[in-house]
Amino acid sequence: MPIGSFTIWDLVDIDDLKPLFDGFSATTGFSAGLVDQSSNEVLISSGWGNLCRNFHRAHPESALACQDSNQLLSNNLQTAGEVRIGQCRHGLMDGCTPIIVEGRHLANIFSGQVFFAPPDPKRFRRQAKLYNYDQEAYLQALAETPVISEEKYIASLRFLALLATTVTKIGLANRHSQTQQRKIENQKALLSCLINSIPDLIYYKDREGVYLGCNKAFADFAGKPEEEIVGKNDFDLFDEETACSYREQDRAMLVSGQANRNQKWGLYPDGKKVRLEAVKAPYIGPTGQMLGLVGVNRDITRLKQAEDQLAEERELLLVTLRSLGEGVIATDNNGAVVLVNEVAEQLTGWRQQEATGRTIAEVFRILNEQTGQPCATSVQRVLDSDAIASAANNTELISRDGTRRQITSSASPIRATAGNIIGTVLIFQDVTEQLHMEQALRRVDKLESLGVLAGGVAHDFNNILTAIVGNISLAGRMIDPEHQIQDLLATAEKASWRAKDLTKQLLTFAQGGHPIKETTSISSIIQDSSQFVLYGSPVACNFHNTENLWLVDIDTGQISQVIQNLVLNARHAMPDGGCIDIYCDNVPAEDAGSYLQHPGKPHIRITVRDNGAGIPAKYLASIFDPYFSTKQEGSGLGLAIVHSIINKHGGYIEVQSQVGKGTTFTIFIPVADQVFTAIEPQTTRLQQGSGTIMVMDDEECLLELTQQVLNHLGYQSVTARNGAEAVERYRELLQNGETLDAVIMDLTIPGGMGGKDAMKAILEIDPQAKAIASSGYSSDPIMSHFREYGFSGAISKPFRIETLAQLLAEVIAEPPTATNNS
Repeated sequence: MPIGSFTIWDLVDIDDLKPLFDGFSATTGFSAGLVDQSSNEVLISSGWGNLCRNFHRAHPESALACQDSNQLLSNNLQTAGEVRIGQCRHGLMDGCTPIIVEGRHLANIFSGQVFFAPPDPKRFRRQAKLYNYDQEAYLQALAETPVISEEKYIASLRFLALLATTVTKIGLANRHSQTQQRKIENQKALLSCLINSIPDLIYYKDREGVYLGCNKAFADFAGKPEEEIVGKNDFDLFDEETACSYREQDRAMLVSGQANRNQKWGLYPDGKKVRLEAVKAPYIGPTGQMLGLVGVNRDITRLKQAEDQLAEERELLLVTLRSLGEGVIATDNNGAVVLVNEVAEQLTGWRQQEATGRTIAEVFRILNEQTGQPCATSVQRVLDSDAIASAANNTELISRDGTRRQITSSASPIRATAGNIIGTVLIFQDVTEQLHMEQALRRVDKLESLGVLAGGVAHDFNNILTAIVGNISLAGRMIDPEHQIQDLLATAEKASWRAKDLTKQLLTFAQGGHPIKETTSISSIIQDSSQFVLYGSPVACNFHNTENLWLVDIDTGQISQVIQNLVLNARHAMPDGGCIDIYCDNVPAEDAGSYLQHPGKPHIRITVRDNGAGIPAKYLASIFDPYFSTKQEGSGLGLAIVHSIINKHGGYIEVQSQVGKGTTFTIFIPVADQVFTAIEPQTTRLQQGSGTIMVMDDEECLLELTQQVLNHLGYQSVTARNGAEAVERYRELLQNGETLDAVIMDLTIPGGMGGKDAMKAILEIDPQAKAIASSGYSSDPIMSHFREYGFSGAISKPFRIETLAQLLAEVIAEPPTATNNS
């Protein structure tokens, strides 16, 4: 509080000051008084004579004169030590000196009631009469009033003023000290409140480890009030193990002189266990000397739990990312890689540790598959546009080792809570096998569409060929073997059989067509077919076969056609000579790719590789399409037929080629798991027979031809134009007691019941019935599995008379079995 806020009362104790004034008066004989400057109140009066005490200041009117004299005497006193002397209105000499402390006029010291010369009695008699004093007593008091020299009076007055001022200053100093002490106490109280408001555990010790103070939080932890902690050490407050640990940490900090930080477990008196982050720092005094240490322990239990939970969530995230089938790369907002999951590591060839901090363009290298030019990553487009971005089609990922993969990818921004982008996440997938499968499916769709047309054409054409071949063959047997027309008939029959080969190729495309399979080793078929095509050419062929090559279920004729087509294409690609390498090896089930028709099943793999001109990349996706060819003389059916045959064998074919280096075809065929036993008998000897045969066909010319052939072979015949008619006639003949030795039935009757349904109905009438399936669709599944449908044999149109004769003889001679009812 400033000095202007105090009065003389606040600075000195008046009762302590009065003895000084009394001593002064007793020593000097002068009166002395202390008067407050602000209130004009007399605070001390010492040594006052009877003249003033009993008369001048006792009478109301004369007392006013005394006050006026005092006021006039003390007015405008400005300087400490200044002495002003004057005669009061009653004739006595008075003096006044101010008490001024730090420029503040607090009080005045008055002294006097003396005479510098003997007084005039007459004046005092008049004053006695004026104020109605007791004249005798008044004059007696006048006689008692001292007469002194002016110099002595002034010196004594100044001494008294100096003494009073000194005492006042001492009081002021005490007041200042008290004020400062209160400030210190207030600050200490404020600091204590602040420290006690802090939830952290705060304490300070001297260099010997004795506690000098602490806050409430630490007192709660120690289980004692602060006053019981101060003066104690750790061994007084905690168990020995804990105290030893604290003491070692204290010593380490005091020796190093540097703050240290560690984490430790703490135990409250109630058993509550907390994780503390402890900081100990030097306690430095005003002179810079280290007096001890200050400790702050923060409860980080929840923070630690949050960190542990965050670590668990991060681990869960990493496990999730590792479990994803897609590659995931996260970047910061500058495009630098911060995270790579395992799939991304496998696809890019970059490990997490190696990729971190590198640019996304360095780790995730992509090209346009068609142009071969580098592409900008989706990540950069996200950072530029602040939106989700996907990679363009035909994107290839180039891994660190140079492996190329076709991929799809998209990138999204990673946003903070405030909505700003803090990074990106790139998700990509290897779709190489998927695209291969889609290409294969598209080829299948194209072939199936063509197959519907090809199957119908081939069926009708085979019916026509049956009539032609049958009549030619029958005519040749009806004339002299030496007749000159025999050569013409033989040429015509040979041409017809060549036409059958063409229809067989067309039937490869037919909807639902199946090869007539047998279980065999494929190595000899490959070698024979290749050597046949390359005979007389400047192209060599090397065969590389795995020992113990697994057996396969194949149509040997169709597979031979596949090999011939591929080898022929390779030969055309090397007109000046070259080398073809053909590899055959086993593919275990676990290595069978998901793009195969039968993934997870063992296969054999056939690889046909040449070092010819190669196929441009832009044509590779179309080479299996029907009527697509890069050769002027090509029909465009060769590779389409190859693809169809392999597909109908449950296999898969793919091609790789590089211009100027050559082409490689790879074929996968499932390993054999069932034996098919459809046999088409072949013989040159015409075998005669006897009995009655029913012929069912919708073609009139074929009915007539078959009747003539049967008559020529010694059989009688009955005809029907559809399945319903055949069933009805069979029932009638059976009811009339007549027997049929066999039935020849066409499987396909447009608009009517075919052979399959007719066979089922006939077996219900006669379970011992014997029948031969006949079809222009040689690849009809019934033809290769005829016994499953109740037939005893099968013959494809067109057929030779010798073949029909042998088959009829075998079927009629076959004893009835229960399999006919299957």
